[in-house]
Amino acid sequence: MVFVTENKWDFVDDGKLHPDLRSDLRDKGIDEGRLHLYLSRADFFEEKIKPELETMDDLRLQFQTDSIDGFKRRDIEPEVERWYSYQTVTLELPDSNGDEARIKHIMSSEIDSMCDVWKMDADEYAISFNVTLAADVEYYVDKSDGYGSESPEYEIEDWDWNEHVMLVSTSVDVEIPVGCIYSITERRITEIDYDG
Repeated sequence: MVFVTENKWDFVDDGKLHPDLRSDLRDKGIDEGRLHLYLSRADFFEEKIKPELETMDDLRLQFQTDSIDGFKRRDIEPEVERWYSYQTVTLELPDSNGDEARIKHIMSSEIDSMCDVWKMDADEYAISFNVTLAADVEYYVDKSDGYGSESPEYEIEDWDWNEHVMLVSTSVDVEIPVGCIYSITERRITEIDYDG
C-alpha cells in the first residue's frame, strides 16, 4: 500500500505517518508495515515509477534485439498470423459495401519496432505493438458498382452471392494494434486483444 502526501501538517508526524492514522490502520486490521509513506510525488516517482519505466525500456530494447531469454520476435509473428487468419477487420476498400473485410490468407506479417513490453511473471510477458499483415481479404461490393467498374481493384469471387452484392477479394496491407500475453513455457500467445 502506498500513501503519497505533501501535507506534512495533517498526515505526518516527525517523518512518519501521523499516530491517529496509524491507529486507524490498526483498527481496520491493517499492518502499518504494509504502508509505504512518500512525502512528495517526486519521491514516489523516483523510487517506484522511474525504475519500472527503465525496466520497460530495457525490455522493449531486448524484445527489439531478440535478446529476451525464451522468445524472439520471430516466434510471435506466426502466432499473430494464426490468431488473425479468418478474422474480420475494418478497412477502407474499393467499392466496399460497408467497411468490414474477412482476412482470407496472410502472406506475411511484420511487427512494428515500436512496442511496449511488460514482464508479468517468470513465464509471461505482456506485449503491445502494431503488426502489418500482407493479406488477401474478401468483402462485399454492390453489384451495381461492379457493372460500372472497367478495371476494378479487386477480383470477383462470387458474382451471385445474393441478388444485391457480390463477393470480391483483393490484396492489402493491414496495420493492426495488438496487445497479447506470451507464455515462454507454452511458447505461444495465450491471450490476444486487437482493434481490427
